[in-house]
Amino acid sequence: MAFPFKDSPDTATIICRHIVHGGAAILYVSHDEDGAWQFMCGGTHETEDAMVVSLKEAYDIDHSIGNIADMPCGYYAERKTQDSDWVIRSNEGLILTDEARIYIDLNERVDEDIFLLSKDDAKRDSKGNLITFRENMPILIWSDDGDGYGNPDMLLADAVAIKAGTGCPIPKSWLHVKWWCKVDMSTMVHESEYEAFKARRQEHWNRQDQ
Repeated sequence: MAFPFKDSPDTATIICRHIVHGGAAILYVSHDEDGAWQFMCGGTHETEDAMVVSLKEAYDIDHSIGNIADMPCGYYAERKTQDSDWVIRSNEGLILTDEARIYIDLNERVDEDIFLLSKDDAKRDSKGNLITFRENMPILIWSDDGDGYGNPDMLLADAVAIKAGTGCPIPKSWLHVKWWCKVDMSTMVHESEYEAFKARRQEHWNRQDQ
């Protein structure tokens, strides 16, 4: 199984002793503003309960943390049990929507509304589900961004999966990428504005149905 994190496997991380020595499950993961990762059992801790291990060692303890490897800095994830879905929140209290979304990097832009999606035929969504792509498959995407005060505020949008090379040539530096996504830029909105956006869109659809 390929190492899913962008950080180096030997990156130092904080993990609690209850996980390493007590067999407790990882139920809380923090990706701090400075890029540091913390893995906790969700219980009460004292300072002496903290240990330093490599990111690879933490991943070897529980491969399911790889499902949130794309979680940006300033966010944390919680779950009730090891088999539960992760719930991702920002440190400002915003929740990464109840809808399962696939992460893309908006800096990896191929064309005006086309972005890199995946180098493989499948990718984990924000709830840890393995999504297998097909041509013109509707997907929901998210990408890291912030508000005007430097606080995390993710960008969300609708998109469709398309095979690399659809509509324009593949840049040489991205020949390894199998899938792109075509984003409906009219649906792109910050997470903090998403509920209001959904309400407006539903109202628009209701008027069309009348």
